[in-house]
Amino acid sequence: MEPFLKPVFVFSPQGGQWFGMTRRLDSEEAVFRGTMDRCDTAVTALDGWSIREELARDRETYRLDDLDGLIQVTVTALQIALVDLWSSRGVRPSAVVGLSLGEVAAAYCAGALSLEEAMRISCTISALSRNVDREGRMAVVGAGCRHVEAALARENKGVEIAAELSPGLTVLTGPTNRLESLIQGFEGEGIMARWIRIGLAYHGTRLANARARFVDALDMLDPRIETVPIYASAVGGPCRGTELDGRYWWAMVSRRARFATAVDRLLEAGHRRFLELGPHPILLPSVEETCRRRALDAVLLPSMMRDRDPLEVAAATLAALGPDSRPADERTPANTRERRL
Repeated sequence: MEPFLKPVFVFSPQGGQWFGMTRRLDSEEAVFRGTMDRCDTAVTALDGWSIREELARDRETYRLDDLDGLIQVTVTALQIALVDLWSSRGVRPSAVVGLSLGEVAAAYCAGALSLEEAMRISCTISALSRNVDREGRMAVVGAGCRHVEAALARENKGVEIAAELSPGLTVLTGPTNRLESLIQGFEGEGIMARWIRIGLAYHGTRLANARARFVDALDMLDPRIETVPIYASAVGGPCRGTELDGRYWWAMVSRRARFATAVDRLLEAGHRRFLELGPHPILLPSVEETCRRRALDAVLLPSMMRDRDPLEVAAATLAALGPDSRPADERTPANTRERRL
């Protein structure tokens, strides 16, 4: 099977954010700045606060590391701005895949949602952390799904698998005290287990009481046919853009995310290049592990990296992708080779 030349765009949830992450691109890239402005306008109208004002804060008053949902909306806006920035450079995806919140920007990238619809979904997800009982947490375990399921069956503590990230990495969601006991048990086996810093225990049945309000808030969505294939973690494989209504987004936020399965399906389809869109590449290690389990080589590239000049990172990624990843009328002569960053 001939590999695709264009990369899969990979969209992560929050977790890679860092202070000052948008400032360089805002000052130097008009396309990025313009899209961030549009996202800010949408959020101000929808939710009554400003992404721009939050990003402009100094370190003493910075709130985007807090657990109140602001960072989720900000990351979605940043990812949408990166989509438009890469498009302006002639880089477009062969397919898209997202994990959890990242599925929102992925749907925008695939043409299934407008910018305003994407920001509405992100704001609605963010509101869960303010309107739902926050007793509960999430944790990541350095073990595969089967091993974790066996531990859950033995303990029966009301904890659920929230996400399958890779063959050796699983996320859990559930009551804090019960998760703490499980973490101690995994650590006793010599298995990595640590808390995820997030304000709500997503991807679990504990959210059930919020379903009606959540779906009603997204009743006006008008999802469209996708322009590039969408691989959804919520279903573990391809899905159609027209399916991305309020009920889909409720399923995405409240059920197990099957990111590893979605990546497997991408590999089966012949995709070998992956470009992560976010402030820092937090999903590429999981993609790499899934590729390694299949004994496949892949090109794994970031859009941004924590505390690195994003213009330098983007230039290196563009060179690594090479001219064949862009439409023929947008290629420039270059003598580049694929490489990992």
